[in-house]
Amino acid sequence: MSKKIEITKDIMTAARDYVPNAEKEAWAAENAPRCFDKLAINGTDGEPAPDMYMVNAGLKARFLMGAFVGMYLLQRFEADKDGSALMSEQDFDMWAGSHALNQVERWKRDSELRDKCYDMLSDFKDLEKRLSAQINGLLTVMNDPVMRQNEYMAAQVKQMPELLEQLKELQGKVEDNGV
Repeated sequence: MSKKIEITKDIMTAARDYVPNAEKEAWAAENAPRCFDKLAINGTDGEPAPDMYMVNAGLKARFLMGAFVGMYLLQRFEADKDGSALMSEQDFDMWAGSHALNQVERWKRDSELRDKCYDMLSDFKDLEKRLSAQINGLLTVMNDPVMRQNEYMAAQVKQMPELLEQLKELQGKVEDNGV
């Protein structure tokens, strides 16, 4: 890590200690679907099965650090190419390596900033819970066995016309050979 970031009293004074409910909800709903990795798996017969999904903890951490830096500390960061809310790996390492959340914790000792620090960190934890709730809800739906089975059956149905055509060709060959 090349650069350490210091969260100064001026940054803390200008920072937000509350993000409105609608803004937190919109942020969580927009970014939760982007915190997954797709797992391509095969069924017991070796055929591809409907994909399963798992949480990408690294992406989740980068979204949360971007929210903390941008929405609370009101500081700019380099966004990943995938979107403005996703902090770049380099900036994440810089902010996380500077222990931004711990620096805010240490500002609790300042009598002027104590309440603001407690309020900011509490509100940020609420944002984190909302993102986690959105992620867990999506993960439950995306990995639901019934939904996955329906996807598998729908894929099989799409192949039916092709299979029926192959059966007709085989029937024709059998009839032509007099079998």
